[in-house]
Amino acid sequence: KIGVDIRFEGGHPMKGNGIVFRGSEEGFYLFDLSPDGFFALYHYKDGFETLLPKEFAKSAKPYEENRIELVARNNEFEFSINNETVKKIKVKDNLDSGFAGLYVCAGSWASFDNYFIEVDE
Repeated sequence: KIGVDIRFEGGHPMKGNGIVFRGSEEGFYLFDLSPDGFFALYHYKDGFETLLPKEFAKSAKPYEENRIELVARNNEFEFSINNETVKKIKVKDNLDSGFAGLYVCAGSWASFDNYFIEVDE
């Protein structure tokens, strides 16, 4: 489980920020939240692939602080915004492990707080 409080601080309002997870030389996943409350999931491996197209999250607070979290179990991912599940997905081309970190899109800036990672044994 990975989570963080994120706040859009300026720049282009359509540029997202979020969490990169299961990153390695093979690629990574990106859970992206735009300041206007739209989220998406991307997979990078020799280029970006959209796994979840941009969708508005009713639980998001546009241009305010939002808590984003994800749970990744094998090839099943669950995403939440402000403690409300917004989407569950199963992926085919699964990256099963790797690094996690924070992401800010070029042309945007954000602040992050209360970042955590929980790992099952």
